[in-house]
Amino acid sequence: MHSWLPGNVVRIVQTLAEAGYQCWIYGGAVRDLLRKVPPSDWNLVTDAEAGAIEALFDRAVADDHGVTLTIYESDYRIESLGPGQDLDDFLGRSDFTLNAVAYDPRQDVLVDPHGGVAAVQMRVLSCPDDPLEVFDADPIRMLRAIRFAVEMNLMFEPTVAAALSDEGLINKLQVCRRRRVRDEFFRIMVGAHASEAVAGLVDAGMGPALGLGPIMALTDLPQGPKHIYDAWGHTLDVIRRVPGRLDIRLAALWHDAGKVPTHKQDEDGTITHYGHEEAGADLTKQWMDYMQAPGLLTETVTSLVANHLIQYEPGWSSSTIRRWIRRVGKDRVSTLFELARADLDAHGPSVWATTHKAHLDELARRVEGVKAEAPPLDETELAIDGSVIMEVLGLTKGGPLIGKIKKTLMEMVVNDPKLNDPEVLKEIVIRLVPELRET
Repeated sequence: MHSWLPGNVVRIVQTLAEAGYQCWIYGGAVRDLLRKVPPSDWNLVTDAEAGAIEALFDRAVADDHGVTLTIYESDYRIESLGPGQDLDDFLGRSDFTLNAVAYDPRQDVLVDPHGGVAAVQMRVLSCPDDPLEVFDADPIRMLRAIRFAVEMNLMFEPTVAAALSDEGLINKLQVCRRRRVRDEFFRIMVGAHASEAVAGLVDAGMGPALGLGPIMALTDLPQGPKHIYDAWGHTLDVIRRVPGRLDIRLAALWHDAGKVPTHKQDEDGTITHYGHEEAGADLTKQWMDYMQAPGLLTETVTSLVANHLIQYEPGWSSSTIRRWIRRVGKDRVSTLFELARADLDAHGPSVWATTHKAHLDELARRVEGVKAEAPPLDETELAIDGSVIMEVLGLTKGGPLIGKIKKTLMEMVVNDPKLNDPEVLKEIVIRLVPELRET
């Protein structure tokens, strides 16, 4: 077998062969090899039944269709051909023609019953069966089609293009299990061509099925002379400019969603979107919850949207900068700067944008200076905790009062870090209690 095959794949193929079974590499791995791209996943198919595969390997878990095998902490999927099913039939159930190719590494034979090699060479995204039936079997494939097309620079075969805009299929996509939709969409958002993929999804009419109604409403929304794009074009450009991390890509997608509900145009033509960052944060939180996104990711993306409009003035005091860092979250500041710079760059060149980028750079330098002083910026860095506060007050259990005290102490030490001393804070607690109990 070829030396370029991973050792674990060779081991699987040889073990099955020694037991009298055939085994082929298929799908994305073969497609990527044809494209001269290193495969990220190695999927295999064999004529052995799942129980037989499980008996040949340790740490193998069988299901109705095959086995998931773990070798040296890496997982491999081995599909089992069903009774009376041959390899051609199996490949014919692939999502796309360029994935309907298999390779026999022992015989060095490529199995291509559906024209997958030609699809790769011609850069065409087609299906081995009627696209309407392929997408009806699993509507998530519609999202995957868009992702593949932009990632591999493929043209849609006409029947595939038509099926992607089929209203009935889009309705089925909308009722797919939400987490499957989320996972595929998030894969799109971290890809090298996320901006083009999102535009393709919206153009195909899939936006409502993904809960992107507020984003779609940005199309043709004017923004005034500081912008070279409408709100939708600007959003796509910001996505294109930010790094390929999920949190910042999602924040780029939603950062201006609040401009629709806050859009105003005066009689003289002046356009404003006052408060769009807060309105956008609310829409972001609703969508992240709709997508059943993890809580920390939801909190991070929502915060980035809420704070993306940085209105720094050189006259800010050090305490103002500390309060700003606390509001943003010190672990999110660098990401927020990346988003804000991309937002300004997507305005297009202007004196206004140049001035604001200079202000951003100045704020970034000052933030680094403040962080180097290591001031207390969240409640975990207070010199006393809730148990000490309870001890000072002679309490045996906590309650809302303890939370109020900690919040007030935090505000005080952010304004003046020298107050963050255990004895000083204990004295402040004693003074605070009468006032806070009245609120």
